[in-house]
Amino acid sequence: MTLRNYFNTGQSKDLPQRLAALGNLSTALQHHEQQLLAAVSADLGKPAENTLQSELLPLYREIKLFQRHLSRWLRPEPVRHLADGFWYRSVTVREPYGVILILGNWSAPLRYSFLPLIDVLAAGNCAILKPPAHQPHVSQLIARICREAFTPTLVQCQLGGDELSERLVRLPVDHIVFTGRAQTAVGIMKQAARRLTPLTLALGGKVPCIVTAAADLKQAALEIINSKRFNSGQDCEAVDYCLVDAAVKDRFLDELVNYMRSLNDLDPLHNPLNQRLSQPDQYERLCRLLSSGRVVWGGRADDKERKIELTILDRVGFQSPVMQQEIFGPILPVLSYSKLPQTIETVNSYPHPLLIYAFTQAEEDRALLEQFAVCGALWLNGIPVGQVINEIPKSGIGASGLGAYQGAEGLRRFSYPRTLIRRQSLRFMERR
Repeated sequence: MTLRNYFNTGQSKDLPQRLAALGNLSTALQHHEQQLLAAVSADLGKPAENTLQSELLPLYREIKLFQRHLSRWLRPEPVRHLADGFWYRSVTVREPYGVILILGNWSAPLRYSFLPLIDVLAAGNCAILKPPAHQPHVSQLIARICREAFTPTLVQCQLGGDELSERLVRLPVDHIVFTGRAQTAVGIMKQAARRLTPLTLALGGKVPCIVTAAADLKQAALEIINSKRFNSGQDCEAVDYCLVDAAVKDRFLDELVNYMRSLNDLDPLHNPLNQRLSQPDQYERLCRLLSSGRVVWGGRADDKERKIELTILDRVGFQSPVMQQEIFGPILPVLSYSKLPQTIETVNSYPHPLLIYAFTQAEEDRALLEQFAVCGALWLNGIPVGQVINEIPKSGIGASGLGAYQGAEGLRRFSYPRTLIRRQSLRFMERR
């Protein structure tokens, strides 16, 4: 039986079946937890504590969220209408799309494979899951977990590279979920357009962090550096560059350097927490970007280990090479600005980011940012390093993505509202 045939039987829509599938996945993830941590470390050089915090714990939380609330979120919404003299009763229910294709991403292979899968299954769909290529240990283990947790008529895990992805997006699926680069998303959208297939795209973009003259500079420096150090900046939610008020820029650079020194890291390049770059072309691209400005801190690279020391760059402009692409690595350009309104306008003139971070204690600055900054989410005075807040979905705009999932938003994203309408037998006037 194919995925489509199984979906047409209605079994994937059954609430106990949905909850059972989520429970099976939770059990399989916990059973293989140590193997998953080891696999991610082998493929990505990612410390086990980072993988647990940023990838596995969000999966457990997402499953528990649906186990607690799914039955309530699925309750029909009754409405009564009066039109043309007749009473109408309607009920809106959430109906799953059918078969959904999920294309995972290498930067967080467990999170970007299983997190959308949880929402897809909770919404009552069947799924094709393709883990990221070039990571054999993780991909094989993801496939094994899928075989243990689900029947092949509910979830199929396909292993392969870019050619497989190209074949899968041409299948007559009902929705496609993709996490990755905007350039790749363009090709996926072209194929999806042939069948008018809806998409969910998580792309990221260049995420700025605005530091105003009224910011707590020490706190801002600490949180920005921690964001860049986590996974060596290889995350779509990591700070890409800083925009700092010119009046405090030198002081802010000093705070960045002081915090790096306070870490007492004798060899930051080869620190186990300094994750290696996943792919050779990624490493080579980032090495070329190191010359985009004056190095304030760092700048060293190790070709054998494919590691780059966290590097702070000054004397960088919007036309510099490092500002022409998403960095997605341990390089932090620091730019200056003179007036916040014009700076917000400049940021808005570029492709809109998934996130904008900002540090300020001034109410006027906060009001300007909240009213005019265009982004999927605005974070003020804090950066949630390595954490996924399951109840808060983040939707991209344009080049940073399309649509959002997680929690109740995931149920809405992977289902559609189906309205059942019934006209009452008597006219309103006749009843009077």
